[in-house]
Amino acid sequence: MKKILRTLTLATWFLFSPLVFSQTATIAVASNFTKTIEVVGKAYEAESGHHIKFSFGPTGKLYAQIKNGAPFDAYFGADEKRPLKTIEDGMGIADSYFVYAQGQIVLYSSTLPVKANALEVLKDVKFKHLAIANPKTAPYGERAVAFLKAKGLYDGVASKLVNGDGIAHAFQYVATKNAEIGFIALSQVVDPQSPRLSKRSVLDCAAT
Repeated sequence: MKKILRTLTLATWFLFSPLVFSQTATIAVASNFTKTIEVVGKAYEAESGHHIKFSFGPTGKLYAQIKNGAPFDAYFGADEKRPLKTIEDGMGIADSYFVYAQGQIVLYSSTLPVKANALEVLKDVKFKHLAIANPKTAPYGERAVAFLKAKGLYDGVASKLVNGDGIAHAFQYVATKNAEIGFIALSQVVDPQSPRLSKRSVLDCAAT
């Protein structure tokens, strides 16, 4: 697959000490990591006997909730910036911070040949809507905008942009064909339960 964007660094910090873990923990998780963390959570619950409650959403919105006092015990963000900021602000345990994954962003369409000619498709602008995650709250949206600007394409597609609340909503726009094309997470494209698999014959994406 044609490489067009850099990866995102996904990081986390903990508000609790593993040695004094409560019976139930509430964990904020960036929405692109939903499927993976749910599997990890089930395995952890089975092994430890503790219960985990997940709250999914855009990294920026979760950060804002934490800053406003939301009772999360841990935070899995889709960038390094916000987890580090929470530690700087005294809301997290510094030595609990670590990078847990590398996210990848892809340009996806079930109708346009983005795999073969991603830049040409964006230059031609033969689509009504280009879905991205909200760049103000979602790192995937930030990277999408940064890529478009770096390639000199932003002004040409700006009027076509449709902002999803987060990367999950951006993917939903494209999967339901409310947008013909969009920047989404690679994890959404390779998800075996993703609705895109019903369109395998026309799947086309350009990935990092």
